[in-house]
Amino acid sequence: MYYLWAGSTRELAERGQRYEVAADCFLKAGKILSRSSIENASLKVAIADNLRQLRDDQKYEKLTYISQ
Repeated sequence: MYYLWAGSTRELAERGQRYEVAADCFLKAGKILSRSSIENASLKVAIADNLRQLRDDQKYEKLTYISQ
């Protein structure tokens, strides 16, 4: 939710804060899952993919939006 919410504003400071919360949520979610089940393993892959996408988006923030 925070990842999507970050994309809803053009204000760089707000976007950055929301991206940081989203990244923290993804990291915490990955730690909660146990490593024993196949289903959890695929969830961990999905969480890692989402975190990777978030970090890629953050790289281009200043090129995409101008802070008001």
